[in-house]
Amino acid sequence: MERDDFAKLSDEEIIDLSKKAKAKTWLNALLIGIMIGVLVYGVAKGNIGIFTLAILYVLYKIFTKPKENSLLKEELTKRNLK
Repeated sequence: MERDDFAKLSDEEIIDLSKKAKAKTWLNALLIGIMIGVLVYGVAKGNIGIFTLAILYVLYKIFTKPKENSLLKEELTKRNLK
């Protein structure tokens, strides 16, 4: 979503989006933990390479949306919402 899209939403819709974003944080933490586990396993087996790191980076970018989360936080601050 873009900044203008958040501006068009009501306060209730912004709060709902915020709750959904908070619910996704545990999933992101789990995925990061799995990625670290894959890296540790790769190092232990001696098979780590740039290809493995690239795949992990792409997966992380797919599962997280930092721009959308930052825009949502800005809108919450702007409207004085929690």
